[in-house]
Amino acid sequence: ERALTWEGEDGAVRTFAFAELRAAVARLAGALRALGVGEGDTVGIFMPLLPETAIGLLAIAYLGAIAVPAFSGYGPDALASRLADARAKVLLTVDGVSRRGKPVATKSIVDDALRNAPTVRSVLVFDRVGVDVPMQSGRDFSWRELTAAATPLPTYVRTSANAQVMLLYTSGSTGQPKGANHVHAGFPLKCM
Repeated sequence: ERALTWEGEDGAVRTFAFAELRAAVARLAGALRALGVGEGDTVGIFMPLLPETAIGLLAIAYLGAIAVPAFSGYGPDALASRLADARAKVLLTVDGVSRRGKPVATKSIVDDALRNAPTVRSVLVFDRVGVDVPMQSGRDFSWRELTAAATPLPTYVRTSANAQVMLLYTSGSTGQPKGANHVHAGFPLKCM
C-alpha cells in the first residue's frame, strides 16, 4: 500500500510505501537533530511541491519542532521577513527549480535572504535540478549526504494536542505578514 504518490510537471512519478516514508522521515529527523533542532525550534521550508517537502514537514513534526513553510516563489525579502520573524534555526530548500524548462537557482534567493535572517544557522539543500550553487562551509549541507550519514530516530517526540506544529504566514499584501499558529490537533486533522 502506498503512503505517498507524487507526479512532477515533467511526468516523473515517485511512490513511497508507508515503511519507506517512515524511514525517510526518521532519517531526516536524525539529520535535523544532528543540526541541533529540538522540540519547539522553528524550521523553515522553502521548497516546491516534492516528496521531500512532505518528508521535511513530517520530520519537523516528528521532532516536536515547528514548521515554517514559505511559498517557493518568494523573493529574498519576503523569505527573510518570515524566517526572521519566526526565528528559524534551520532552513530546508532546494538547489533550484525548473521554470519554463530552464533551471532557476533557488539557493541564490536563500543566500540573499539569510543576510537578513540571522537566526538561521544551517541550511539543508536538496539537489533537485542539478544546478551548481555555492555552499557556505559550516552552514550549508547537502540533504542527500547529511541524511545518508544520519542515524534515524527510532521514535517521534510525544506532543500534546495543543502543541504548535506549524507557523503559517499571511501574504502580507495589506501590511506586515502575520504568523498564524497551528497545533497538532488542528490543521493536520482538518486536512485529514
